[in-house]
Amino acid sequence: MKYLYVFLLIGVKCLSQYKDKRVYYFDENWKSTSGQSFKKIETDESKITTYFDMDTAYIAKIFLFENYGKLESGHLAFVKKHLEKVSGRPLDATKPIVINYVSAIDPNSKNPATGRVNIYDTSNYKGNQNTKKRTDINLLWLQHPDNKPEIGRYSKKVNWLLDNDNYIAKTFLEYNCHIGSLIIIMPDGSYLAYYCIERIFDEIDEVIDRMKNVHNQKK
Repeated sequence: MKYLYVFLLIGVKCLSQYKDKRVYYFDENWKSTSGQSFKKIETDESKITTYFDMDTAYIAKIFLFENYGKLESGHLAFVKKHLEKVSGRPLDATKPIVINYVSAIDPNSKNPATGRVNIYDTSNYKGNQNTKKRTDINLLWLQHPDNKPEIGRYSKKVNWLLDNDNYIAKTFLEYNCHIGSLIIIMPDGSYLAYYCIERIFDEIDEVIDRMKNVHNQKK
């Protein structure tokens, strides 16, 4: 519905063709905002801004790096079932599910030296080494299904899985951060989806522990 609203807005306001495309600005809740307010947000370290080319106009959208929410019990069960099917193994319902997610590769992100599209293997980053050893979480390594042609270029030291039907991305990731995102789902369905995981590579375990502490305090 959010994107439908944007498309309808463009359709109504862009009936006439302009030589220069108009830019429509939105905050993190898809509420229309001014260009001046949007520019101020670009210096806010808790938010990320991006532009989408819609042929007749540009959409400028604000996203939060940290995105919290809670799944209803039925939805949580479906997510867990999906992940078990993708991974081929049962998940411990008493432990958090931690997903290291690589969204769709940006086809415009090419290495000028090789001419190949850049990939971001988050499993190789130093900040993930301790996370790999944890036994108190269900750790999964997921790739967007569009990345299948490049999956052979990623580390063989972890079991990279493809997110069938793009289900996890559709559920938790409104923004395609192709350099990786972190998703933490607690046993009660509360979750954190963190865009652009490289910002917190040295803090991943602290972020997981923080979510666990909040969850335990609610018991």
